[in-house]
Amino acid sequence: MGKFKNFLRIGALAGLITLLPYCKKENYEPPIQEDPIETEYKILSRKNLAGGLTSPSGLSEIDKLYSLKSSNGIADDLNGILTNGATFQDLWAEGGIQPLQNPKVLQFSTDLSKSSNTLSEVVLTTLCEFDLKEYTSDFDSYGYFPRADSSRIAQGVLLDALVLNDRNILTSSNSSDKIFRTSELGVVNIFKQDERLNRITDMIQGEDNKIYVAAVEEIDYLDSNKIVSPKRILSISSDGELINTEFELPSSFDLDNFFPESSGLWRKAPYIEKLKIVENSPAGKEKSGVKFYVSDLLKRRIYGVGEDNNVRFVAETEWNPSILGVDSIGTPIYATSPVWRTVYYNTLANQMSIFILNPETGESKVIHTFNETVKDYLSTGELIQVKGKDGLKYSMPLGLDVSAIVKESKDTLELLFTNSHRGTLEDLVFVKTPVEK
Repeated sequence: MGKFKNFLRIGALAGLITLLPYCKKENYEPPIQEDPIETEYKILSRKNLAGGLTSPSGLSEIDKLYSLKSSNGIADDLNGILTNGATFQDLWAEGGIQPLQNPKVLQFSTDLSKSSNTLSEVVLTTLCEFDLKEYTSDFDSYGYFPRADSSRIAQGVLLDALVLNDRNILTSSNSSDKIFRTSELGVVNIFKQDERLNRITDMIQGEDNKIYVAAVEEIDYLDSNKIVSPKRILSISSDGELINTEFELPSSFDLDNFFPESSGLWRKAPYIEKLKIVENSPAGKEKSGVKFYVSDLLKRRIYGVGEDNNVRFVAETEWNPSILGVDSIGTPIYATSPVWRTVYYNTLANQMSIFILNPETGESKVIHTFNETVKDYLSTGELIQVKGKDGLKYSMPLGLDVSAIVKESKDTLELLFTNSHRGTLEDLVFVKTPVEK
């Protein structure tokens, strides 16, 4: 395993970044539905916007204020950023794993009203590229998975990006203790460096203008029962000066949930576990008192956090969840990882699906299932074997990450959706139907 930690040292490299195009748009606020009305969602369209990306993640929209132009209520244009991961090559005679393709922050833009499922209609522009060659001394990964083109990808390394309200871009990694900031003018600095920022798997900016980051646990190198640092959500002031622990989550690395029961498996926790956080809608906060929802991938749990930062259990999901967003009435939306009994059978026990969650009852309802097979994932990365609720052995893609941008109109819900293993950027549109309780 090669050592290449902290490859996101943008400060020395991101001077190449170009200015983000800016267009002031009207603020659109979707109408709030009130009791006793509930909402059902039916898929209207699914469009492949881009493919061939390397571990895409960290979707964030550039213009948070937008207007809806089309008569059917679907946004005509999409404008945002995502991260594109690094690739590596074997050069054993010259020192093992070496960088091949640098990771990038990409801007995407498309006019969906003219789209016909052709990838050429999506424009991808490199905003920033990181030179890995300067930092090959201390970057680490769970492993390097060979791809069909003989290159390799770093398994479990998660990049995240966030466009702030002031249009600066933050970039983080679960393999670094630094978050970097790049301004519209190309000025780059360390937004915050702190050992508590290790193992970050998600970032959002709250309505209070604070940046909230989710950090997974650190377990003692010699003792899997000793938590060095718990799962927690940290807040950082908008100027990067203050950092606080907002709340902690139940933390443990349950070895009995994995196969094989490896004595050293917990040491890989930062590359296996993922926490995702989303802020509730104003109506959802008023109705339920929940300010944030947080999903825990490996524990298959979703938590709610109140204004007082008290954490409460909301739901246990059948399979491994990643929170994607909430709708205008505070309904959490999450995706589940694909899972299969064994790599030798071409049958998924669970296809990747998107669910809506009733936070009052803890019940989930699927609104879309991706039509995929085991073969779609066997060539995209390594697997980790986990134990299901039934005690049987299942396989799950290691390091799979999904991210989404959620847009909503009166009649539609739209998800711009990435899949890090499949290397895709897709657009899913759902029709909302009010239903009497």
